[in-house]
Amino acid sequence: MQIRQSSLVRASGAALAAAVDGRAPRVLRAVLLAGSDLAARRIDPVGLQPLAISPSADIELLVSVKPDVVTTATGAASWAALNLLVDAGLRRTRLLALLRAAVVGATVYAADVAVSQAQPPGLVDPTSD
Repeated sequence: MQIRQSSLVRASGAALAAAVDGRAPRVLRAVLLAGSDLAARRIDPVGLQPLAISPSADIELLVSVKPDVVTTATGAASWAALNLLVDAGLRRTRLLALLRAAVVGATVYAADVAVSQAQPPGLVDPTSD
């Protein structure tokens, strides 16, 4: 089995955010999660993405923002929000921080690999030119 670097980056970010326990503010964990998603998308855009808004190319004429920036930003924000919700739910189980991080990291990695393998070959990423 080949290790997917982008899946590993996403899983590491999610595990790290889960491992910091209550010592770090939620905003810091959200930035860590969004950053790991952005880094993973730079490596390989195929993978988990809960929600991404892809506006038409006309938005560039209206607000001078490229559509791929909007898609990437909404994807990273939704990734961070989803992981913060999952983390909040797991914190109520009273699992140790390291055990919680291992569970989150392994689950994210397995899900990301499954999504990337399920995507049909030749499907073009809307954020690439």
